[in-house]
Amino acid sequence: MEPFEITIALILIIGFSVLVFLNLRKGGEGAPQKETLEESAKVKAESEQKEREIGRIMEELKSEQKDKNELQGKNKQMYVENESLKAEVKRLQQNCEATQKIISKFEAEEVRKMKEHEKQIESLENSRKKLEEEQARVIRDDEEKSRREKEEYDRMWKEHENKTCARLKEISQKRDYSFLSYDNANLPDGFDGSLKPDFLIEFLGQYIIFDAKESNDLPTYLNDQVKKTAMKIKKSSSFNEIYPVVFFVVPHTELGNLRKAQYYEEGITFFVVSPETIEPILAAYKKITEYENLADLDPQERENIVNLIAQYDRHISFQNAANILISQEGVKVMREKKSLPMELMEEVELKKKNMRPVKLKDSELKKLTESPEEQEKAIEDMVKPKRAIEKKDLEETQESLL
Repeated sequence: MEPFEITIALILIIGFSVLVFLNLRKGGEGAPQKETLEESAKVKAESEQKEREIGRIMEELKSEQKDKNELQGKNKQMYVENESLKAEVKRLQQNCEATQKIISKFEAEEVRKMKEHEKQIESLENSRKKLEEEQARVIRDDEEKSRREKEEYDRMWKEHENKTCARLKEISQKRDYSFLSYDNANLPDGFDGSLKPDFLIEFLGQYIIFDAKESNDLPTYLNDQVKKTAMKIKKSSSFNEIYPVVFFVVPHTELGNLRKAQYYEEGITFFVVSPETIEPILAAYKKITEYENLADLDPQERENIVNLIAQYDRHISFQNAANILISQEGVKVMREKKSLPMELMEEVELKKKNMRPVKLKDSELKKLTESPEEQEKAIEDMVKPKRAIEKKDLEETQESLL
């Protein structure tokens, strides 16, 4: 039974007992003694029964009170545990909130790092694309530069070849020489077309070959060309028609860079000459053609021919040697610029890039090449320059000072 129900039961029993007692007391006053005794015994029995019931109820009440006390103890313990759990829950909530803040902060930092990482990846990707574009641009520039250099080289070669052939044709057609000449587009009848020489001069029933040559690495190129040309001539069906002397014509600016201007291969002599020496060479061969039958010449005529050829040969060799030495001296002087401060060197290089290349006037070059008298006059003008001040002006100045 619940404590509340037990209390109500006790109150009812006590109330009922009081009512019984009062009734018995009233009945005893006017009833017979016998009935009173019987009624008293009955009441006593009922009272004892009630007492037993009350004792039982009290026992139950004590048991219930004991259970109640135990429950109260447990409730207190549970209350304490509940409060402790509440405190623990609160602490855990606080920890959870702190942890959540840390997690939120970490997630925000992670998002920031992710965005920064993505930005870096995008920047790296852009840098990679720019690098690839720059590499492609450099490759295109290099290819374009190589193409322009090749075109310029081909143009210079072709220009040099055209000028050399034009010069050879011009000299060979002069009245003083009158050589029969041919080019690779107009070869003599029956001549082996596989050779394709730039220019041919007919000399005593044979042909002297003139080839224009130019290269960025001229010494190596000439060594290779000498061997190839000698083999082509030797295997040619026109071998017996070719005079065993071949002239490689190179620009006079390149001639000074050569240490060797004469080669011998497969019984053929190769000379490396500049365009300026073509006329003296043809003049020497013309003299030889005028004296085809050398056995019929008198000693003085033979001596004159030998002296002339020797002079031409010495002049060409001297000119080649002088060009080499002057070029070597020029290279030595150019190396001296390395001693200059870097700032000055950069200014010099920048100034060089903006300078136009020196060009020789074809008219002046032609005039000096064709006329020894003009050469003498030019030399005389250099060694005896005109005065910058007239003589009469100088005399008047001297008188005024005196």
